Amino acid sequence: MVQIGESERALQNRVIYPFFSTVQIAAAGNDSEGLRYGVINTPEKFYLEWKNYPKTSETKAKEINNICTQIENNKLEWQIYSIYEKIRFLDIVHNFIIFDKGIKKICRHNQYFGILEALQKISRREGGIIWHTQGSGKSLTIAYKNMLDQYLDLLKKAENPEVNEYFPLSVRQSAAKRAFYTQFGENDELANELYDAVLNSKQDGFRGNIVKIRIIKKALYRILNNDSEVEKAYELVNVQNEF
Repeated sequence: MVQIGESERALQNRVIYPFFSTVQIAAAGNDSEGLRYGVINTPEKFYLEWKNYPKTSETKAKEINNICTQIENNKLEWQIYSIYEKIRFLDIVHNFIIFDKGIKKICRHNQYFGILEALQKISRREGGIIWHTQGSGKSLTIAYKNMLDQYLDLLKKAENPEVNEYFPLSVRQSAAKRAFYTQFGENDELANELYDAVLNSKQDGFRGNIVKIRIIKKALYRILNNDSEVEKAYELVNVQNEF
């Protein structure tokens, strides 16, 4: 074993580690054992194996799970897709990587799906419990509370929306327009433009129909010009009864 002296260790801390500071997820795997993931400085024993949650009620997670079942015979491939599917990857980077007392940490799969299910419950005005066993990450799940609080704040603003002055008159009477307004920078002109784009492009029975969904997403892309934003907009479309 090569011993690292104090000067070499100081060089690592000062030069080498900062070079990798922008790396969000570190992973390694093979066909027989699948993928293990972590972040920079994660000890080997804490590298995690991703597992999908088959009972998820969240739309994007369902879509990813369905694709993974088609490649389930190759563990490495479906685990790579599960983590690095572009919308999920951005979600993990933005919402599920934190610094705990200066140490970078990433969510476990159970924490990720627990938060997704909590958001679904909150959107339906339902309560519930996230059950953890010892050592399964209770404290870090609590650390994601800020995201849930922001979501709750949006719901409070939506109470009695027809008379809530938070919403401009041009979006106040439509739940779909209000959703676009809150999720896209509180811009009522953009909210109305997105609403009209969906109305003009959607076809009957579009939910679950890949071709019809693609037509809606193309219409949204012409406005948003960003794949991630389009996916976010379509999630709103998918849950709105107006469409």
